Amino acid sequence: MTKEYRVKQKIAIPSYLIAIAVGDLVSKEIGPRSHVWSEPALIDRCAYEFANTEKMLATAESIVGPYVWGVYDLLVLPIWRNA
Repeated sequence: MTKEYRVKQKIAIPSYLIAIAVGDLVSKEIGPRSHVWSEPALIDRCAYEFANTEKMLATAESIVGPYVWGVYDLLVLPIWRNA
């Protein structure tokens, strides 16, 4: 069975700001409009690391105006180690 997903981007953004991630990922809310995404084993540490994201967004908005995309999510990529 094939699934098709469609997304309508109401606010234009440059293509270099798009990322697609696939893997064993979970998310955790870190603010009213943001989540951090990572592997399940790292999610709590990642959420702690980015706990000030809302403060950073508010500071940026006070300088350049509102964040127009609504959601600000972060993706933490896995660390690859050779055994």
